[in-house]
Amino acid sequence: MSADKMQEEFLALRSDVTQLMSRVAEQNAELEALRPEVSQLKARVAELEATAGRKGEKYYQNILEKSLGARHVYVPEVGFTDLTTGDAHIEIKKWSDYHIVQGQLNKYNRVIPRPRKCAYFFGVTPSKKRLAFIADLMKEAGIEMYIFDANDVPYRHMVTDEAALGSRGIVEEFIQRRLRSVQDLNALLPWKEVKRAFKDEHGHDPPHDPARTQKPWHYFCHCGLSYVDTCLAACGGKKFRGFRGWKLVPGCEKH
Repeated sequence: MSADKMQEEFLALRSDVTQLMSRVAEQNAELEALRPEVSQLKARVAELEATAGRKGEKYYQNILEKSLGARHVYVPEVGFTDLTTGDAHIEIKKWSDYHIVQGQLNKYNRVIPRPRKCAYFFGVTPSKKRLAFIADLMKEAGIEMYIFDANDVPYRHMVTDEAALGSRGIVEEFIQRRLRSVQDLNALLPWKEVKRAFKDEHGHDPPHDPARTQKPWHYFCHCGLSYVDTCLAACGGKKFRGFRGWKLVPGCEKH
């Protein structure tokens, strides 16, 4: 190999190494920029886990006893139910105990039949993949699945076919079902709360109008939410273009 050829290959190799080192430096900078966010997420997970640890099964039983008028029922040769109503047996479990639910409900139902079987899960919500797996198990077993949200309000989790529903259908279905768990229909919901609840359930942010022909707030109004402006007395009762929150509109109320 000639000296010129060797020099050419050496320069090409050095250029490749320089580019590679530049990419490594860029990736290190990106990782460093993400470090505070990762730390915050870890702290939030630790906080949620600690909170979930303090709120055990008995805590959530008390909530449902009051809201559903449910009670414990003794099932011969099986034991006491977590809770039972006139038409349902209810199991209340942390996410890691999901595999116990079906067997327990079937045992209760064989001795004391009820038309409905319900599972209520509490604690840190699992990954989207794990959640979908558990939801499919419950659906196949004919068990209604409910989840306690960050405010300890239960909502029913439904297995939805996003492809069949389409973007707007996903939002409509979520608002009409999920937000019915809001206790005070006159309460205003911050957009961040709606967005977080949707992302917890679907694994992604709510979609905007696919055709991009509407402003986001118009789109969500059509899907069942009403945008409420702030009205300041200091302005003579005139509307002030400050965001106050969202609320359910007629036709989407809790029944």
